[in-house]
Amino acid sequence: MQRWTQRHNLTSVVLHGAGGSVNLEEAEERMATIRGLLQDFQPENIFNMDETGLFYRCLPSRSFVPAEQRRAARGTKSMKAKERVTLVLACNATGSKKVPVAIIGKSALPLCLRRPGCASPLPYFSQRNSWMNGVVFKKWVYEVFLPFIRLHTTEKVALVVNNLASHDSISDDQLVLIALPPNTTAIFQPLDAGAIAALKLRYKRRFLSAMVEHLDGLTSTTPVTRTTETLSNSGRVSLLDMTRIFQDEWAKTTPESLARCWLMARCLPAPMQNALTALYTDYHRADTAPVANAVADISQVLLSATLADGLFPGTQSEDLISGVSARLGAEENAGILEDTVDMVFVGGEGEDKNE
Repeated sequence: MQRWTQRHNLTSVVLHGAGGSVNLEEAEERMATIRGLLQDFQPENIFNMDETGLFYRCLPSRSFVPAEQRRAARGTKSMKAKERVTLVLACNATGSKKVPVAIIGKSALPLCLRRPGCASPLPYFSQRNSWMNGVVFKKWVYEVFLPFIRLHTTEKVALVVNNLASHDSISDDQLVLIALPPNTTAIFQPLDAGAIAALKLRYKRRFLSAMVEHLDGLTSTTPVTRTTETLSNSGRVSLLDMTRIFQDEWAKTTPESLARCWLMARCLPAPMQNALTALYTDYHRADTAPVANAVADISQVLLSATLADGLFPGTQSEDLISGVSARLGAEENAGILEDTVDMVFVGGEGEDKNE
């Protein structure tokens, strides 16, 4: 995760992170140009592609252990498992078209994918370090992205990517490649605005749930080879298991959640932003029926809690409902967002740093 620091002067704001410094005024000028280019496309034909690394066998390194037992608690080598792949994701601005997730691994053909009937359900590419480079990017564009696009439309599409040297040298009459400003992935990259993080969390949940469900496989005396090893018979996830889980979870990702990531990234022209916002106006708004029902249910649970004298003794139900609604709508409250950003930049929890 990049750690950003902020420096103010009279003319600009500069962010310093692991990838280098970013002048937000220059980045916004570049984004204005990009939004102008995207005006020529329909939202359905604007795509974003992003990559992320995944240690697919790595277990969490934290556990709930009482303080007095921490020195006696032991971990496992799986907490430092280094089997890594790169995931390549792409979707359009409305979230209605999701390109199949591509996998980049080290092996030309992993053992678990060699058995009959065990071919990878997702596109698989190999690279010595399991990274995205120019060769793999070209293969992905011509073998995965463009075939997918041509199944859905004959119109020209725009593909928004981060500013990397590997994302170039692509020429096709149906594709316009648009690079984001350097070192601004955390700001303007739609898929990096929560979609990738949510997908990886859902994978981790299913991975751990399957391990718990098949704990007997961890102590089984039945011999298991690297070729036949699966999550169900050994308690260890294979590359095939991982691809099946990601295929399923990507299919379950809703268009609404992807479209909201595009809204958070602010990389679309204003009319498109407004259209998508109007399409999903019920998001975290307490005056709509789905959210109002959720607020009422949460408030009722809090009011009926029996811990000691209750979680909120003396609190009126109307006040609690108002508090829950404000909590759910915090990300749309400009004042709360400004206070949160200030807290992040000063590195505190809201206390006065001068005391």
